[in-house]
Amino acid sequence: MKSTLSKKETILALGHCDTYFPGPNPISIAKIFAENRWRLLVDYELYRKGIRLAIMKAVNSIILCEYHDLGHTLYECPHCENFTFVWHTCKSRFCNQWGIKYARLLSDSILSKVFDCPHRHGVFTVPEPLRPYFQKDRSLLDELFKAVEDTLHYVIRKAGRKNEELIPCAVLTLHTFGRPLNWIPHIHVLLAEGGVRKSGSFKPLNHIHYDSLRFSFQKQLLDRMENKLNSPDFKIVKKQCYRDYPDGFYVYSPPSTHKSTQDCVDYIVRYVGRPVMAQSRIEDYDVDLDFVWWHYIDHQTHERVDVFDSTLVFMKKLILHIPDDHFKMVRYLGAYTSRKKKLCRCIQKMLRKPRAWIRKKLSSYREFRKESTGIDPFLCSCGHIMEFVESFFPAGLEVKINETWELYDWHRELDPLQVY
Repeated sequence: MKSTLSKKETILALGHCDTYFPGPNPISIAKIFAENRWRLLVDYELYRKGIRLAIMKAVNSIILCEYHDLGHTLYECPHCENFTFVWHTCKSRFCNQWGIKYARLLSDSILSKVFDCPHRHGVFTVPEPLRPYFQKDRSLLDELFKAVEDTLHYVIRKAGRKNEELIPCAVLTLHTFGRPLNWIPHIHVLLAEGGVRKSGSFKPLNHIHYDSLRFSFQKQLLDRMENKLNSPDFKIVKKQCYRDYPDGFYVYSPPSTHKSTQDCVDYIVRYVGRPVMAQSRIEDYDVDLDFVWWHYIDHQTHERVDVFDSTLVFMKKLILHIPDDHFKMVRYLGAYTSRKKKLCRCIQKMLRKPRAWIRKKLSSYREFRKESTGIDPFLCSCGHIMEFVESFFPAGLEVKINETWELYDWHRELDPLQVY
């Protein structure tokens, strides 16, 4: 049997998965975590604050994915008996390999639901005094979604006549990071320039009132946080926010500068299913010297900024933005919700036009590889298509993914006699 595997894949196929082999990009986020996870285990700050289970599961998954320990699927050519393996990915929202395909599938799913009309890209940002509350209590992120939803309902309904009772059409996506990887929760909104009337017809809107967006978002968010926290201290912060932000909280929603709705959707979902930075931004990394060199483009000056972090600081910046399990990062509003599916289909038929920018939905590994690389992964050198043979899943895989970490006991180290 002649193998089409490389030396790396052949050794892995024989079961020697404990050996590390760098991929096409030798500096990967998964590699950094695989070689430096022990630094997280002995960090005093993480010991004091604790590590969420979602972080442990995500890091365990990408490490297994990096070492090809998640199993494989075997394909064989029926003509010349050549064979190849397709390594299973972890399907984690912290994985670069799977995240690209996940974002593509999510983008296609959104495009199949939105109306064929102009859309606007908006951003609703939490002001700096309120950001620590969201970092301490992540359930407030759900209140952020609801505050934006209430704001859009109010503004769109106000833009139409009173008897029309317009319903907004929007897709909301949560981002918790900025380009420097800091904590800055904000909602990206894909908003249709119009609303659905009570009668079921679509009404275009050419103007959306900025002041209404800012003031309404400020009121909705502060009121929801006050009800959620129920703290006298927050009432003081709330009054101070009204003084410091007399024009309302930051909302950016100009007419879209994207060439198509597809480009806008790709932009807002690009980091939903993968880490908060592209691996191409990592310039250099050394495990012995304990540093990571990466860069970003400043949003205001549009200049490149180079950052030198220790591996521990770099990893802590990334895990800060890992969402909790089953938390919905993308939500639909108004006519785009599943409850309005029949109404949505009727409006799509009324507004339907030839849309050349709609991509073919990629449902399989083969189609995605052909679309992204132009190479058919199952095309044998003899010209025949390889066929499925078997799938292999290692034993105890679920246990390895959900394995909890044992952090270094700093309490015993600082107080060996257990006095305190």
